[in-house]
Amino acid sequence: MMRRLCEAGASLPYRFDDKFQGITPLYEASGGADVDVPAVPSLGSHAMGSWKSPDNNDLWLRDYLPDDVRNIRVLLYGYDTSILGNDSKDSIENLGSRFLESIKAFRAENADRRPIVFIGHSLGGLLIKEALVHARNRSADPQNLDLCKACYGLLFFGVPNHGLRNEQLKSIVQGQPNEALIRDLTVDDDSEPSAFLKRISNQFSECCKGQYKVIAFFERQRSPTVQLQQDGTLTKTGPKIYMVTEKSATSTGLTAIADEYNIPLNTDHSGLVKYKSRSQDDYCIVKERLKKLVAQAKGEVGKRFAEKNLTPEQKRLWSSLNQPPYSSFRHSSKIAKPEKGTLEWLVREQCTDPDLKFRNENKPRQSLRMDDFISWRDSDKSEVLLISAPPGRGKSVLSNFILGHLESRKSSKSLLSRKIIYYFCNIKNDEASRNANSVLQALIVQLCEHQQRLFRILLSEYEIDSSRFFSASFDTLSHIFGEMLHGETHARVYCIIDGLDVYQEGMNELITKTAEIFSLGTEAKSPVLKLLCTTRPESSILESLTTSKHRVLRCSSYDLDTFINSRVHLLGERFTYNMRRTITDQLRKKTGNSFLWLEVVIKRIKSMVLPTIRKIEETIKNSPQDLDGLYKVLVQSLVERDRDNARLLACVVYARRPLGLRALEDAMAIDPEEKYTNYEQCERDKSSLNPDEFYNAFGTLLDIAEGKVYCIHQSVKDYFERQNPLKQFMGLDPRLVLAHVSMAYLSLEDFGHP
Repeated sequence: MMRRLCEAGASLPYRFDDKFQGITPLYEASGGADVDVPAVPSLGSHAMGSWKSPDNNDLWLRDYLPDDVRNIRVLLYGYDTSILGNDSKDSIENLGSRFLESIKAFRAENADRRPIVFIGHSLGGLLIKEALVHARNRSADPQNLDLCKACYGLLFFGVPNHGLRNEQLKSIVQGQPNEALIRDLTVDDDSEPSAFLKRISNQFSECCKGQYKVIAFFERQRSPTVQLQQDGTLTKTGPKIYMVTEKSATSTGLTAIADEYNIPLNTDHSGLVKYKSRSQDDYCIVKERLKKLVAQAKGEVGKRFAEKNLTPEQKRLWSSLNQPPYSSFRHSSKIAKPEKGTLEWLVREQCTDPDLKFRNENKPRQSLRMDDFISWRDSDKSEVLLISAPPGRGKSVLSNFILGHLESRKSSKSLLSRKIIYYFCNIKNDEASRNANSVLQALIVQLCEHQQRLFRILLSEYEIDSSRFFSASFDTLSHIFGEMLHGETHARVYCIIDGLDVYQEGMNELITKTAEIFSLGTEAKSPVLKLLCTTRPESSILESLTTSKHRVLRCSSYDLDTFINSRVHLLGERFTYNMRRTITDQLRKKTGNSFLWLEVVIKRIKSMVLPTIRKIEETIKNSPQDLDGLYKVLVQSLVERDRDNARLLACVVYARRPLGLRALEDAMAIDPEEKYTNYEQCERDKSSLNPDEFYNAFGTLLDIAEGKVYCIHQSVKDYFERQNPLKQFMGLDPRLVLAHVSMAYLSLEDFGHP
């Protein structure tokens, strides 16, 4: 084992000995660890032997865990609590205090704010509790405070919170200097916890409740007790007992259900932390629990270290400025999410689509590739990356994917210094917010979230009247945005703005000013500023960013196939296996099409009342390759089916704000060719719009999200604006339909106008 440990640690800048006293680094991820996992053994145990398999030399903390829980640093803590011949008068309180100093000293150089998930076996868990209580009671020391904030979770294995049941130990150490330690650790003659255990339990509860996630494992098999042999050695040959009862192991002092999980393992006290193989059920349970804590710790600990959180009054004011909540659109049904497995070519070399490179190598404009994105993401210079693509090629999905990727990479080293902000320009946002000012307001709100220093910049302007924030001029907002970005709060800021071409009001000024602000990040001591924008290629935005790196997003054949398979799978049992195979095969032959084109055509197929293979083939064949041509066919089909559909389309497309189904029912109750004198007459022409039936009839062009009806894509609205396809079917200008409806209702005698 020593040879293997030496080999494993040869590349690490640490030194250790065979006693393993203090902190020993057992494993550290080659790319840098995100979370520290210190393991503290039990009474009288060797720092290594406590965790070693009983059947081989496998040490699960070293041989299993690093492969199963990525980006961690595993630390062993060794301390001398040998039972026989121990001349130390160390108490559990002394041991806990020394453990605190050891872990602080070891992490002081470059990891004092790295998240921690502690592992403690038996007495080791009490040392962890004592260390955390000591740190919290002395939190005026910045190192103590940092460690308290960094600790996220505790995995306790048979920790004797109410005492260890082992009478033999008391007699073995009688008269030795360590007698007091054993007395504090074990239950008294009435099976009650010692005064020390009661004290630490109460203090831990008072100091730490609600602060940490605790998972307590307890034994379900009896353990042999130790006996002193005539030759002076100790053997585990005594009567078998439950060394630590379930109640003792699970009474950690953090009694809130949300903070604590209790899990039985079918083993004895020692076996709680010894596993024969990585497939052993007990190890699998422990591994999954630890993996979850590590994943949660990465994000949650960072929030604790954010520069002095806002006061309750500041939080109230911030909430009033965060309207609508900046994250609501991204996490709503209004925006498509990446299909599982798609876009991986952007971040993982082995997933690069070979067809993508082949198809695009002779293109006049360079395609977006992995190295473009990785360079933008990782370089230490401020820069702008502009990504363009025709409608329906997945620009918004790409932006969403990039955001998720950046958020998943937030390592502990950058939790305090890295900020990700974003905005999605989309027709499904409220009409009043479709402008450059709304984009800046959302970005500003995100920058100062949890940041009192940055929030004060806002307070100087809007402390008296927060409504002034929403009426502030573009110049004022851009000045605040620039001042926040170039402060010293964040070392690196990623900003994603999707759909620069979607809004009109002030967008040219926004992109020019934003590019200017981000280019200033090249100055000394300025943060690294990364701006990524998406737009359609015909937009004038391209001319405003001629100095930025410009790449074209082209559809990966793998992503297209994955998208087709996913959508066809959702068609349901009405479509036989042969039908679904026909759809898949036919769509794959339509090379060069967009995700939006595929989505619309599949919706056409899904709306068939009696689908057949012949109808499916004809539908795909007769679907024009260009979106405008496809929309023309869809509009004609809807109007030929029912001319009233033209009015409904006009109401949705030309509405200043999105309408709900009930509002559409009222709008459709006014037929321009009829005259109405009262509301009762309108009721005779009022139809009922059922969401499922509506989606089946209009889903190729319209969508329902959060009770409102929208065009499925900006390109649909653009098509109607450019081509005005409804004009030929209506005697009234389609843009004036809602105005006519409003006037008709106002003229009813019910409103006092006979």
